[in-house]
Amino acid sequence: TLPDIRPEVVFEIGGWPVTNSLMSGLAILLLFFILGVYINRNVRSPFVISGKVQVVLEIIYDSLTSLLNQITGDEELSRKILPMVGTILIFFVFANIMPSLPPFNFITINGNPLFRTHTNDFNTTFIIAAVAVLFVQYMSVQKYGLLNHLGKYIKVGEVISAVKNDPKKILESIVMVFIGLLDIIGELSRILSLSLRLFGNMFAADLLMTIFLSMFAVLLPSTWLLMGFLSGIIQAVVFGALTATYVSLAVQDE
Repeated sequence: TLPDIRPEVVFEIGGWPVTNSLMSGLAILLLFFILGVYINRNVRSPFVISGKVQVVLEIIYDSLTSLLNQITGDEELSRKILPMVGTILIFFVFANIMPSLPPFNFITINGNPLFRTHTNDFNTTFIIAAVAVLFVQYMSVQKYGLLNHLGKYIKVGEVISAVKNDPKKILESIVMVFIGLLDIIGELSRILSLSLRLFGNMFAADLLMTIFLSMFAVLLPSTWLLMGFLSGIIQAVVFGALTATYVSLAVQDE
């Protein structure tokens, strides 16, 4: 059967439905917690010879920093946004590929898979996109201050200044107010843009996988799974890169 656009409810707790996409998210968070504890206990000073785990972590860190530097062109800014953007990117990599791996893709409850691609749930992509856009606003406020940040959108000050100093520019300043309102709408539209792009791509990938695996169950599985993994990684990188780009645009000098 083709996957439903809505996540399946696998069981309920006190009348609250628990979906298989939520189960995937909880599994990823548990995995992150275990990895965090392990890394915290085993990562040593950079001046000590690194073990294999630390080498992998350093490669990931350097790769993410290099990617952000290419986007922002500012190493200091890249280091500031790395914790947020890097976490989102790595989380999405796990969320996109983990449910396709055994044993996660074999477990079912009442005929429904226990785990579903976490980004195949619009609730997930929407809320993380909202957090990413809020983070962009936070970075702008941190650099310019709250009033100056709001002044990018709400041009009331320009209208007041025009009334006092140059009445001929009143119409122009009012137009700028409406442009500011359009900028606010543009910022909000980024939430839909980011969330729908990721959700649409991951749902389409799962849909195509179901169709092709039913048609070519013997020849295609391994190849298509590899393509699915690659697509999941690319989508995670795109989401992180766009978030970094929005931050860079928000904090750049006029």
